[in-house]
Amino acid sequence: MQSMAAAVAGWAAYRYGTALAVGLALAVAPGHLLAAAFTAGARARLDGSRALEDFADRARPLLFAAVAGFTAAATAAAALAGAPLPVAVPIALLLFLTRLLLRHGTRRGPVAAALALALIPVPAAATAAAAALLVHAVLALSRASAHARP
Repeated sequence: MQSMAAAVAGWAAYRYGTALAVGLALAVAPGHLLAAAFTAGARARLDGSRALEDFADRARPLLFAAVAGFTAAATAAAALAGAPLPVAVPIALLLFLTRLLLRHGTRRGPVAAALALALIPVPAAATAAAAALLVHAVLALSRASAHARP
């Protein structure tokens, strides 16, 4: 699955130039920090929840905050690198959601489908893939089983 994500990043850099590659590289550190913060926050909420619905209600805003924070960081990174924002931000968001979902043990099928969709050479493909993966992430990462300690 990591090779498929690397293919998306490589294809995007090839198609849109080095500015996009630099923008994606600059977004890695904030993405890592926000993913770690989401994971820690979700596990803390899991420990404090009494019911599965309670956990889901408390985890969704945390996920939305992580996604919004990453979107802002990816936008700043792309702007700093001079990458086209309509391309760079959806691809960065797609890679961020891929990391979150795979790290939390979600099924690989929807992630692979979204990554494959992003490879289609149509301008809106990456945006559609990121939006579809966001819907899947909200459903998958608001389940307590995604955050149970191994």
